[in-house]
Amino acid sequence: VVFELEIDNPATVDDDDDVVIQEEETAAAKLDAIMCLLFTYVDRQIGSEALFATALDVFEASVLHTHESKAVQFLFFKLATASADRAAKFAKRLVDVAADAAGPRVTRLSAVAYLASFLCRAQAVDVNLAAACADKLLGWAEDAGALVFGKENRLPPFPTTLDGDGDGDDAGDDYAKTPEEE
Repeated sequence: VVFELEIDNPATVDDDDDVVIQEEETAAAKLDAIMCLLFTYVDRQIGSEALFATALDVFEASVLHTHESKAVQFLFFKLATASADRAAKFAKRLVDVAADAAGPRVTRLSAVAYLASFLCRAQAVDVNLAAACADKLLGWAEDAGALVFGKENRLPPFPTTLDGDGDGDDAGDDYAKTPEEE
């Protein structure tokens, strides 16, 4: 089994529910088999730019709008991690959806969640891409905060380094210190 079946409340299962559970297990096994076939297909077609372009459109049109998708996004992640260029295109598409003020809120939130999931898992994502995505989203959040709370209550700029003691390097910086300790 590739993906485990989640049962909402296993403590309430009785004899009548055994049939339902067996049906759910059968459905889960079928879905696992379909996912295995899809991953095999993606492995064979990984170099296809046409497949990647179509997958980007399908991801935005369908997967972003699907509630509690648990596995299919990993097919898209696999296609996107075939190269650093694809990873950047995929991340940019998600950032663009997330920052689109005209888009539905639920879709924008899904885009941020998928972006976070993708950035933390993908080996093809370099630190510069992750930083650029964070910068874009933090800038958008700062602008949104200024609209809600007023410009005088804007957040300070996001630090560009991890330099905690202001000496220009990260050496000896103690990130566990509270402001009272300094």
